[in-house]
Amino acid sequence: MTAEKNYLKGLFALILIVLNTLVWFVMMAILGLLKFMLPFNRVRDHLDAGLDFTLNGWVGMVKHMATLLNICKIEVTGVEQELLDELHWYVIVCNHQSWADILILQNIFWRKIPPLKFFTKKQLLYVPFLGTAMWIQDFPYVHRHSAKKLAAHPELATRDKENTRKACEKFGKRPTSVLNFLEGTRFTPPKHVRFKSTYNHLLNPKLGGFGVLAEHLGHKVDKIIDVTILYPPCPPRAPGFFDYLTGQCKSVKVEISCHDLPASLVNANFGESEALRAELKQWINAQWQRKDERLIAHYAQSRSVPAQVTS
Repeated sequence: MTAEKNYLKGLFALILIVLNTLVWFVMMAILGLLKFMLPFNRVRDHLDAGLDFTLNGWVGMVKHMATLLNICKIEVTGVEQELLDELHWYVIVCNHQSWADILILQNIFWRKIPPLKFFTKKQLLYVPFLGTAMWIQDFPYVHRHSAKKLAAHPELATRDKENTRKACEKFGKRPTSVLNFLEGTRFTPPKHVRFKSTYNHLLNPKLGGFGVLAEHLGHKVDKIIDVTILYPPCPPRAPGFFDYLTGQCKSVKVEISCHDLPASLVNANFGESEALRAELKQWINAQWQRKDERLIAHYAQSRSVPAQVTS
């Protein structure tokens, strides 16, 4: 496929995503307005179910569009997905390399677990339609502050934790899947150096958001779903969002495993116990070490395979 055809394919896919977003946004906005106006719990429960339906509808159309345009072949291995369902609570942790990660995760988990909701930057509130839709859907918004700024204004970290706690209260009312990119940002080689990561293909995990989830939603969570996305090794390893839509990423491997949250960490008050924080850190680091070893093996094995090119 020529570069021009790739570009047209990506542009067509992008137009379909925008149109799909506009259609479902109208329904989300109506349901969100009714939810705001009607302070009755039973009515709000039905409206929340309707909002889940619209989110699943948006994801389903994007999934079918990707299949129709043959954008990317996704090979899933690991957990038997029949063990998952839409009636339980899950926390998904995943390595983060590209905006395409979210489309891939939504694709593979569509109608297998409750629709994904994830921590997102406060700035996305101002993105037309998308930001408002995520606000209506109760996606938790957090700020991304530098360590220097947090040191000068520690109340900012408290504010984010309070926002996350409120989101957990809402998530606890109906089965929910919370996606948590523990790295806090997309992996790039410059960030790997700047943040002094102790891993080869990952950034150091941030425990704050996961800790709040464990503390306030841990008793509801049935499984921690650990996902590793393995992009082709040719540079750049992870496609950009538009690169993904143009089909430059021919295939991607996704490995899934499920874990139970250790009983000692369920609803633990990490803010008051250094020992519990240390245990949480040790547990997360063990998961992260296994993920890094899998990424090391993937890229080592791929060195003997001819680089993937786009004609």
